[in-house]
Amino acid sequence: MSEKSAIGWLKDAHGNFGSSWNPVTGCTKKSPGCANCYMFREYPKLAKRGVKGYAGGTPDQVRCWPERMNDPLKWRRPRRIFVCSMSDLFHEHVPDDFVHRVLLVCVLAVREGHTIIILTKRAERMATFSPYMLETFHDLHCPQERLWWGVSVERQKEADERIPILLQMNVGRGRRVVSYEPALGPADFTPYLTIAPWDCPKDFPHDRCGIDWVIAGGESGPNARPSHPDWFRSVRDQCQAAGVPFFFKQWGEWAYGLGFGGGNGKIWDDVGGDESKLHVWDDHVIMSRIGRRRAGRLLDGREWNEYPK
Repeated sequence: MSEKSAIGWLKDAHGNFGSSWNPVTGCTKKSPGCANCYMFREYPKLAKRGVKGYAGGTPDQVRCWPERMNDPLKWRRPRRIFVCSMSDLFHEHVPDDFVHRVLLVCVLAVREGHTIIILTKRAERMATFSPYMLETFHDLHCPQERLWWGVSVERQKEADERIPILLQMNVGRGRRVVSYEPALGPADFTPYLTIAPWDCPKDFPHDRCGIDWVIAGGESGPNARPSHPDWFRSVRDQCQAAGVPFFFKQWGEWAYGLGFGGGNGKIWDDVGGDESKLHVWDDHVIMSRIGRRRAGRLLDGREWNEYPK
């Protein structure tokens, strides 16, 4: 699960969908960004339908599925593969030996032409596995550029806790990714975007070891919290100044103005006169709850679909 994923940033340059791969299901909440996690909504639906991996379990029950281990090796078309979209591979309840097996399959999938993307909120544990991955990539002569390591952050606090760990990992020629989603507060990534060689980990093979890609987006779902437009603009501008690709995934449930990139006109009509669907920030910027699809993903009138090379 699944041979096709609708996650926007998994699409390739030709518009082909990527896939999610869930050898682990279930998770526990780590920080404020987890409060309305989609996994806790989707898990019961899948369990009710009797889908293997979810039936008989609960969202906060972390379970490993060895029978799913080789799924990526069965997919013939090269694609981007998101590991553990319904869990966190580096959750403390996932045994070390199982993590090693998953990572070995990641290496083999890269050899088959896939690109692997791993996101976690548990950066400390992820870092302990990077020496194993470097050795395995070296032994199997794999292109490290197609393994993308990432952390998920929602505010400056989580950014300052997790990104430095990511940057100090020696991932060879792999890519470092930050997912700023759901955005729950402003974030300054500038110190992490371009880092001088002398500040990189020892023997790091690049001339820079900063973030290679930033994904940003607002929250969706029944209890979604709004994100201020200036938070996204700031991160976009930071990336542009540093030459780092920026991908704006979505506004989420709450749109800026009418959800088409600016302006506050006709908002009252847009929400059907329902005051509960309006949010006014302290600087008088108005957000309207019009739903994820209507809100779209235009930031200042355009889509931002930048990827690492």
